[in-house]
Amino acid sequence: MANKTFRGIVHIHSSYSHDGENDLDELVSILGRQQLNFALLTEHVEDLSAVDFEHYVERCQSLSTDDLLLVPGLEYTFEDESKRIEILVFGREAYINAVDIDQIWSHKKKHDLLAILPHPRKLGKTVKIIEPFYDLIEVWNLRFDGGYFLPKDNWELFEELRRKKEIYAVGGVDYHNLSDRIDLVVVLKELEDLDSTPLLQALKEGRFHTEYRGLCLRSDLQMVQWKRSVRLFGRLVRRCIYHTGRIVGHSTMGNILISTDVRRRVGRWVK
Repeated sequence: MANKTFRGIVHIHSSYSHDGENDLDELVSILGRQQLNFALLTEHVEDLSAVDFEHYVERCQSLSTDDLLLVPGLEYTFEDESKRIEILVFGREAYINAVDIDQIWSHKKKHDLLAILPHPRKLGKTVKIIEPFYDLIEVWNLRFDGGYFLPKDNWELFEELRRKKEIYAVGGVDYHNLSDRIDLVVVLKELEDLDSTPLLQALKEGRFHTEYRGLCLRSDLQMVQWKRSVRLFGRLVRRCIYHTGRIVGHSTMGNILISTDVRRRVGRWVK
């Protein structure tokens, strides 16, 4: 069976989170209108009990179709006076009533879960002591980093972590409500079918890239920017033509050159 291309978004909060406004049914409609194939959900774990999480997983399964897959996930936060650690964990076994980060890492390893370091800019100085157990780092978060380009600090952190272990770069939308953009898209091209297990494995192995308005960001942070470069060059040429026309049109010689009489004479001479 031939491999297919699937497009989706990472880091989405629904009404299962205290700061998410859309329920899962509404999210399915939003994602469908954008022709997206998957969404990695990231509900705040403090808003859910074990029972709530099971209901949440069942809802994701019931709303998933052959064209759209909802992948349940949780966002954990551990904070004390000296540091703040955050982690996104995905999969049916993502829930654990953990009191420290070490329990998360043990749980992740036991169930072979996918772990992402979210919005590193939000962590401040904590990023200097990040443990190398993440599979991906969210080098570009639309909510915290904006929509221009990934921050230099995130890039440098990625390179630092990559020296410790094989880690990959991903973009996340950090969606909470309709005012948030969802055009930072993750693309997978080596999957036969839309299923949670192979999808998460493909992300864990870096078999994806992130797209944003003509820019392609590979999982190893090698960039293909030709589409963006061509677009910017075309815009520059149009501006040059426009401003040149304004200068010529407002000068005495320009008015003569573009006059009807001169154009008529030139037309006869060309013929």
